[in-house]
Amino acid sequence: MHTPYQQLFGHSADFEVTYRLFSPEEGGRKLPPFQGIRWDFLYEEFPGEGFMIYPEIMDPQTNEIFPSGIPIPPYGIATMWNT
Repeated sequence: MHTPYQQLFGHSADFEVTYRLFSPEEGGRKLPPFQGIRWDFLYEEFPGEGFMIYPEIMDPQTNEIFPSGIPIPPYGIATMWNT
C-alpha cells in the first residue's frame, strides 16, 4: 500500500513533471515500474551529483494518486518529491 508522500514527508511536492518511460527497445526498463519507485535525478549544471527523487504517479483519468500494485503507465504526470 502506497502512503501519500505529502503525508509521509510532511510537505507539498517539490515540482511536477510530464514523464515518458523508455521501452526496453530504447534501452529502458525490462520490468514495469510501480507506484513507489525511486529514481536518481541528475542536473546538467551539477555533473556527478545525483539526487534521489520520489515520483508520485498521478492517474490520468482521475488526477488522483495512481494505485499501487498496478504497473504505472509508460507516460503521464507525476509529482516529484525530494526528501
